[in-house]
Formats: sequence, structure tokens, C-alpha cells
Amino acid sequence: NHIAEGVSPALAQGLPLSNGAQDSRLTALLLRDSALGEAGVAAVASLCASHGALQHVDVSLNRRSDGVAGKVFGWGKAASADTGAPLAQLLRGCPDLRSLSVGGKGERGKGLTCGRVSLRRLAEAAAEHTALTSLDLSGLKIDEPALAELAAMLPASSSLLNIVLPPPPEAEKAALAARAAIAATAQRNSTAAASLLAKGGGGVGGGGGGGGGGDG
Repeated sequence: NHIAEGVSPALAQGLPLSNGAQDSRLTALLLRDSALGEAGVAAVASLCASHGALQHVDVSLNRRSDGVAGKVFGWGKAASADTGAPLAQLLRGCPDLRSLSVGGKGERGKGLTCGRVSLRRLAEAAAEHTALTSLDLSGLKIDEPALAELAAMLPASSSLLNIVLPPPPEAEKAALAARAAIAATAQRNSTAAASLLAKGGGGVGGGGGGGGGGDG
């Protein structure tokens, strides 16, 4: 169901919370294809950071187009917002998060706004997260310089097994090299997790959690 963009903060504030972030009863939030728009995704991500028990968050396919906006009663022009910083805040506030999906439709040059600085924060938070095994950023607008920064930061992750990126704007050598480096990170962690399981260990991120890595 489509949710009005202005309703997103009220929705997030109404999520079940008991005695603080670590006591939250909410472990999964799935708002896929709800037409939240950039401002809605940013609001939900920011407020969900107080729900420390979250393990799965999916806000994929939430970029509002003019066509969708015109069909939903009561909505005006879509509001813009930088989604990177709130998503980083979500990762910082949810140490048990296993998967974060901000997926898109694979359209070149289209997606939710994510500035260079906020993308850097998001990449740092993902790289330092010890439970996150799946990260889908295919719904963000990421240019070649930003992709290079991701390639420089994400290899520090020891838990990511699956990484999905938006389609590259151009098949330039630098962009291809960056995507290959990110894919290699997921493959390396998958191999390490498989080896640990074979030896009877618990696996990455507390055991299991998703197949090999791809860069979309």
C-alpha cells in the first residue's frame, strides 16, 4: 500500500518501543514499494535508529515519480531529502541489523538522493557493522566518484556477504574496477564464513545470513 510522504514520521514514531532502544520489540520493518519518497525514507530511517532490536529493514522501491504522485490522493509535490545520513544513523543505532535494503528498479541515473558526505558516513557505518550481511543500495543515486569511495571503505567489512549497487552510469574502467573491488569484499567474506562453518564455527554475523556477493 502507498503511504503519504507526510505520514512517514508519524508512522515511525508509532512503531512498538518499550523501555528504550535495546528493549524494542520490533525486529523487522518492511515498507517496500510504499511510495514514501526521499523525505519519507529519510524520516523512517532516522526514527528507526532508536529501535536497537531491528534485524531487517526494507525500504526498497520508494522513489516517488510524478506519475505515482498524481495518482495518490492528498499528495503534493514530492519533497527531497538526503537519505544517506539517516541510513547511516540507522546502522549505528541497530547493532543487530542483518539486512538493509534500499533497492531500486535498476534505472541508470535514477534513485534516492545521497550526497557524497552522507554516502561516506553510510559506507563507514556499513563497514564497521559486525552483524550486517546484506546491503542493497541499488535504489540510491551513486556517481562514479562516490562509487570509488565505497570501494575504498567497504572492504573493511568482515560481515557483508551480499552487496547490491545501482547500475553504473558509464562502463568506464574506474567504475568497473570499483565495482569489482566491492564484489570481491562480499566474496571474501562468503568464503571466510563457509570455511568457519565447515570447521564448526558460528558463521559471520552470528551464523548464516545470505549467499555470495554481487554488485548488482
